[in-house]
Amino acid sequence: PENVEAVNSGLEKGVKFAAAHVVENYITGQSLKRRSGNLARAVDGWLDAPGDGVVGVRPGSAVDDYAWLLGDERKTITPKKGKYLTIPIGENLTGSGVARYSSPRQVPDGFFIRSKKGKLLFCYRKGRPVARAKGAA
Repeated sequence: PENVEAVNSGLEKGVKFAAAHVVENYITGQSLKRRSGNLARAVDGWLDAPGDGVVGVRPGSAVDDYAWLLGDERKTITPKKGKYLTIPIGENLTGSGVARYSSPRQVPDGFFIRSKKGKLLFCYRKGRPVARAKGAA
């Protein structure tokens, strides 16, 4: 019994350390900017049973829907509203990685074009206006 308690105590410290390592090395950094910090706060280490440690997001947590980001599971991201998925990048993100505009239609000087292959692309004008030739539409 004393050995089991000692092992569990060490294991509990180990899974807490591992959870902190996951947060520090895999949920932060240049490639993934922290927005709200909810996922980082939700990652935890705990004992599921004597001698059985777990590192992850506890079931029923506020970020349970995003727990798959910590594993090897692959998912397809689809638009919640509308036909097309919009992924803001570059200047259309705030410093914390949040989209500046809720829709591409709100971007100043933004417009849509259809590519030769029929794909819908979003563009925006940057810099001086381009002079159009006479008779151009």
